[in-house]
Amino acid sequence: MVEWSPQYGGLVRIFHPGFPLVYVGLLTLVSNLALCNNGERSLSRWLLILVMGGALFVTVTRNVLVSAAMGFVLLIAILPRFERSRLVRNVLGIACLSIVFGSLLVLSRTESKVVDYVVAFRERLEGMLSADILEPGETLSYRWEEIQLARAQISRHPIFGIGLHNPYRPAFYPGEPQSLQRYIHNTYLSLWLKTGLVGLVSFLWFSIVFLWRGFGKWRNTQDDFLRSVLLGLAVAYVGMMLSNLVAPSMVEPGSLASFGMILGLGESIVLQTKKSEEWRERTMLS
Repeated sequence: MVEWSPQYGGLVRIFHPGFPLVYVGLLTLVSNLALCNNGERSLSRWLLILVMGGALFVTVTRNVLVSAAMGFVLLIAILPRFERSRLVRNVLGIACLSIVFGSLLVLSRTESKVVDYVVAFRERLEGMLSADILEPGETLSYRWEEIQLARAQISRHPIFGIGLHNPYRPAFYPGEPQSLQRYIHNTYLSLWLKTGLVGLVSFLWFSIVFLWRGFGKWRNTQDDFLRSVLLGLAVAYVGMMLSNLVAPSMVEPGSLASFGMILGLGESIVLQTKKSEEWRERTMLS
């Protein structure tokens, strides 16, 4: 856990290594609500979505909110009309359930901490849209300085990079750990900096292939559950690729394995779909 800055009342931002999986699981579950007609299990899925959403909410992380919003909008845009209507009905059910929980918190007089998080999130979002975000001392000013220093190293080592454990910049303050001098808040620059164009192009290639196959094959998957998982993984990956411009979760040690699992799971569903299609073709021919 990381202590939140004092101007937000000493709130605790709760992080854990598996939080990308919570984000991916949330969008996959939302996809499941749209594509799987399990009315008797709706309440349990609504509760799971509220729990997962709460787990992401207490991180007070803007990029996760933007990723989730983009994934949800993309899902709405892709879904056929009937499934879109089903998803909207489920979202209304989740909203009603949230109102019930909020009312219980107010009645028990324990809503103050939740309100504090809401206020903190609102202030962070307002700060993201403020003209002061580029002022010295703000988060973005440090990240812009990181980009400039990384570009200088990339210009000298564009093909193979500088290596995984070599610092690319001097310390920003006395006693700064060397691990921070290797860290940059951008997955794509990080890959280019450390592994060169060889690593960056490879990463972009298998990411594009994963998305191409996921978006291209989810409609052909016969099993509703696997279909919802494949579509959920694809829209979640698009959102995460966007947020990794400012938060390198795809290459951080704590969450790196999560993305290998996501890619492997998606490819397994695609291969199973392909085998099912081949079996149906052979059956029709015979």
